[in-house]
Amino acid sequence: MRRHFNDESGVALVMAVRILAFLMLMGSSLVFYAGSGASHAEVSTE
Repeated sequence: MRRHFNDESGVALVMAVRILAFLMLMGSSLVFYAGSGASHAEVSTE
């Protein structure tokens, strides 16, 4: 029983790391996209 619990906690840890990595990737992509859009808008208004 205890060994089965340890296996499940390992899977949960891997899933948590993957989800966090995915969210960080999406967040950085959003920041990059917003930043490039802002700089493009800034250039086009001049």
